[in-house]
Amino acid sequence: MLNSFPSSIHMESLQILILSGCSKLKKFPEVQGEMGNLSELYLDGTAIRELPSSIEHLNGLVLLNLANCNELAKLPESIDELGSLQCLEELNADGTAIEEDVREGCQCHGIWLSFWSSLPRKHLRLPSLLGLHSLRSLNLSDCGLLEGALPTDLASLSSLQNLDLSRNSFITVPGSLSQLSRLQNLILKHCKSLQSLPELPSSIETLDCDDCTSLESFSCPSRAYASRRSGGFTFKFSNCFRIVENELQSDVLEAIVLGIQLVASIPKFLDPEQGGSLGPVNAYDAIVPGSSIPSWFINQSMESSSVKVKLPPDWNNTKLMGLAACAVVDDREEYSGIIYFCVEEAGVYNTIHMRISMKAHHMWFAYRSVGDLESKSNGEFGKQSGAMTVSFRMYRKGEHIEVKKCGVRLVYDQKEGECSFSYPSRSPLFPKSIPPPFL
Repeated sequence: MLNSFPSSIHMESLQILILSGCSKLKKFPEVQGEMGNLSELYLDGTAIRELPSSIEHLNGLVLLNLANCNELAKLPESIDELGSLQCLEELNADGTAIEEDVREGCQCHGIWLSFWSSLPRKHLRLPSLLGLHSLRSLNLSDCGLLEGALPTDLASLSSLQNLDLSRNSFITVPGSLSQLSRLQNLILKHCKSLQSLPELPSSIETLDCDDCTSLESFSCPSRAYASRRSGGFTFKFSNCFRIVENELQSDVLEAIVLGIQLVASIPKFLDPEQGGSLGPVNAYDAIVPGSSIPSWFINQSMESSSVKVKLPPDWNNTKLMGLAACAVVDDREEYSGIIYFCVEEAGVYNTIHMRISMKAHHMWFAYRSVGDLESKSNGEFGKQSGAMTVSFRMYRKGEHIEVKKCGVRLVYDQKEGECSFSYPSRSPLFPKSIPPPFL
């Protein structure tokens, strides 16, 4: 086993240096002169207590792995400021004793940072994030972040796409989060003290708040839905019981159904990049606690896992936008698998992957556009007549588990005032202030 290294190194042709698992190695040598060809340095699992400032001579370094360096308490200034390491894209410091991450002034290109730790340690102190304009992914999960620990200048991370703040102890997230114009994935799992979120940026695609047991509300701007010509939205709130304490008057359930409607409002088009196929091809998924199918899903079954929808002769007209579905999931054990619905006659399968531990009934809300349904059925979806059967299943460990309640609705684009559907003005899902945009 390697216990020591030469006091200095200078190997101009070296490209990759792997010292992973050298648990007796306590000191990394001084770097004598430029070593611009070294692109990957693996020091994970070593006993290194500090890195020499001369590491700045590794100016071609792309990856620096310091994971599980339990004795490493800080980074040298040449890394902390990332002054000369302009090529660095990934810095992994998971499981270290580092209590403070990079300082302001970092101008690195597309760097990915991770400071997760399973070790008992002090709460992470976050400095200003100004200057991290190229940062694309930031993992601050399980860092013991308390209320006020998140910098208010989150908006300076103008390239950020992925943000993981799971397993922390803050109560709120700075309002500047809404200004992250490229943020796609926000992970907040097991933030049990989190009570509220600011309005999400319009770029958001995934919000995972599983086991945020104190969370009471969330808000996603309408422009996030209406401007998306492709792709999907996923919102997960498993075991967030406070967010839907009263199902009949839940702002979150209202927001979910309204979100489906807004996704369905995107006009149809023919996509030349996909051979002239019908667009948009988009989807919406949400999981929240609850056991009551909202009345908006006008075709319901309270005793089986399938719903039959009667189809009028002209059901597949130009105003048909997609299919909305809802199912109640009753599973009190660790769940790892998928829940899906299928349009049996057309052979359409639509799924969402779940890896959660539910402590009570939960509801899965889903929407799939006509473009998505047609592409997955090879054009058979729109050819059905008479009736359509939509079935729901859960699949886990090789077995199918049926759901007990479900509902569906064909969603049409219909201007206000043209609806043939009698819309209750005091519906709990749609207060009088929100007009019903779709049938």
